[in-house]
Amino acid sequence: SLAPLPFWERMYGNRAGMNWDMAGNALLAKGHKAGIYDPARVRGRGAWHENGKVVLHLGDSIVSSTTGIKTPIAQVRPGRYIYQLAAPMNVEYDNPLSTDEASEILKIMETISWEHPISAHLLAGWCVLAPVCGALSWRPHLWLSGSKGCGKSWIVDKIVRPLMGNLGLHVQSATTEAGIRQTLGHDALAVTFDEAESSSQRSGDRIQMVLELMRQASSDSGSSIVKGSASGLARSYKIRSCFLMSSIGVGIKQAADASRVSVLSVVKRKDAGEFEHMQNLIASILTEDYIKRFIARSIRLVPQIRANATVFAKAAAKVLGSQRAGDQIGALLAGWY
Repeated sequence: SLAPLPFWERMYGNRAGMNWDMAGNALLAKGHKAGIYDPARVRGRGAWHENGKVVLHLGDSIVSSTTGIKTPIAQVRPGRYIYQLAAPMNVEYDNPLSTDEASEILKIMETISWEHPISAHLLAGWCVLAPVCGALSWRPHLWLSGSKGCGKSWIVDKIVRPLMGNLGLHVQSATTEAGIRQTLGHDALAVTFDEAESSSQRSGDRIQMVLELMRQASSDSGSSIVKGSASGLARSYKIRSCFLMSSIGVGIKQAADASRVSVLSVVKRKDAGEFEHMQNLIASILTEDYIKRFIARSIRLVPQIRANATVFAKAAAKVLGSQRAGDQIGALLAGWY
């Protein structure tokens, strides 16, 4: 199945038929010449930062954001990384939004009933970063919290997930850390986790495992996760995802998680007319074309976002007294900016 049958007949066929032993021997020789396979070099779907450039892996092809040239996976020249063939994703990278057009998103975010107004800017920043999370040096996480009926799930379903296009993994309730990890594989896709409640010991333990995964995903220099398997061979994972959790209560218990996850609190809306206004804004702004161009803008601006995140992180660390907290807020502010 590595090549069409005519190829094998042409290379290793004769009057007596196919010489499969010679074909197998040739494959072994090529394998030895290629060297040891390193899974850490594999890159799945999503945006990646490579040698100062952004590479967008669409499953069946890769696109350089600097040239806009689309290359099928089978034709990618061997290099430092291995781009893995996967199910294709439809992502536009031409005609990005202008600055004025992109700022329309804040109108929607500011109509949400926040406990703290800054949350509108932080959520907008996260939505900008989510489609390109694999290309970031720091991946920030958010946790939407609020009482029952305040609209958390609605915000995730109607605003956040549409802005991610198909560059995301969306899960809820009883999803486990292993399920997220194995579904992502080598993909660099943002994750939204709705109804992430920890009301019982079992669900609390499950959420803590997810938080451990988020902790590892934050830093680009973070170590790999190594898991044993039934075959007796260890498997390693390196998650490169931004996470957005949503629940009534916030299940953060470790100080290491508190500095990596920003909690945005939503309160119940008192004026029903404001909700109708937000619905009208979403219908008029979040069109299919707008979302495609919104994602294209994020892809094109990755170099600037990375540079700005460094500047914001340094300033935020001075105010907050922690470099890790500075990295978290700095990345979100860079997305918003």
